[in-house]
Amino acid sequence: MVAVDYLRAIALCMILYDHLGGLFNPGWIVKRYVDFFFAVPLNIIQDFGAFGVSLFFLISGFLFTYNGNHQNEGRKTLKKVMKIYSGCLLSFLEFYLLQRIVWCVKETYWSQFSLRQWIESMTLVGYFTGSGEVINGTTWFLIPLFMFYVLRIGYTWMQEKVKVRWNVLILEAVLAVIMLLLKVLKLPVSSWLIFVYMPVSGLILGEIFRDDTQVSILEELVLQFVNYISMTIWFWVFARQYHDSSPYFVSFIYSIALVVLFALLNDKFKKNKAVSFLCRISLSVYLVHMTFGCFLLTLCSFVHIPFTLSFIATIGAILTLSYVHMKVMDRVIK
Repeated sequence: MVAVDYLRAIALCMILYDHLGGLFNPGWIVKRYVDFFFAVPLNIIQDFGAFGVSLFFLISGFLFTYNGNHQNEGRKTLKKVMKIYSGCLLSFLEFYLLQRIVWCVKETYWSQFSLRQWIESMTLVGYFTGSGEVINGTTWFLIPLFMFYVLRIGYTWMQEKVKVRWNVLILEAVLAVIMLLLKVLKLPVSSWLIFVYMPVSGLILGEIFRDDTQVSILEELVLQFVNYISMTIWFWVFARQYHDSSPYFVSFIYSIALVVLFALLNDKFKKNKAVSFLCRISLSVYLVHMTFGCFLLTLCSFVHIPFTLSFIATIGAILTLSYVHMKVMDRVIK
């Protein structure tokens, strides 16, 4: 679906704007105008970062069911997880080596972290030990994504045994059991795993847009409602700030509306080289932009380069680095 490529490119731009623009420089003139006309009146949090992340989650679920072809799903999922995880490890290693070189001249923000913290962040173990992620705060996205990859193996296995509506409800029941266990065990990773409901919502959307769909519009609405209610409950339990003070769900609803709109208008979209390029490197961008981007922006600030120019130059550097990173990833796991 060509329209999804455009959605992925939009999501990528939102995240880059959030992490390297609005978050890094709250006083940036561009941010002030974007906040005034869009973020504040539309109640969009995190400088569109939550919007972009929600889109990525929805796209992951949507394409899974929309594309079909679930043969050997276990093997394909394992290969995909290994590739992403290897890319994560590689991005940390690249940045660590760069920092070791820089530290010979001057300490940086990342100098304060111990080798153990680097390893826990690199391996994602910190999310399970309670240490969190102190090096690259964007990698939390991988925790619920990997969980979704595991769940969809079971969904595929059940696909030929039960109707779609029952398959989704079984998936929701499994998720409810998992969330109850997380509540009982009080694992630190719980507040990240609840985001798995977002790709599940995309999975439900993908089912109704398939050419051979077995889901009616009414069933789609009921299944989305069940998923939404479940997600709301567990967000209130594990991440109440996103339910009460910083409503993540507003951006999530916007994302659903955007996916539906683009899917309906898919025939209006044409392939575009720039969009295709951004899609190809999107994972690499996500893995490297926060660390390398913030470092480059800090360097530009140190030599007094105007922020807007620094932002543009940094985005160019990140896209170039991400392309190289993608090529290396492709060689690691073919």
